[in-house]
Amino acid sequence: MIAATRKVKGMEKEQLSAFMDGEVLDKSLLTSLVEDTELQQRWESYHLIRDTIRGDLPAQMHFDISAKVADAIAQEPLHSNVSN
Repeated sequence: MIAATRKVKGMEKEQLSAFMDGEVLDKSLLTSLVEDTELQQRWESYHLIRDTIRGDLPAQMHFDISAKVADAIAQEPLHSNVSN
């Protein structure tokens, strides 16, 4: 099941890249893009990469990394400074 999911995600990535390049217009991909936040983030990343390569970045970029930082902190093991 996990391997099948990875295969589908891999195919979606390839289709997404082709869609960005104007090579394919797939209704199921558009539906996935609307419903899948991970795919939406990849879409945004692909555009950022393309814009960087083309030199089309704005003078200032705004990134909200607060959710990722909060998640990383939550994953850290708890430490106690109390000694016995």
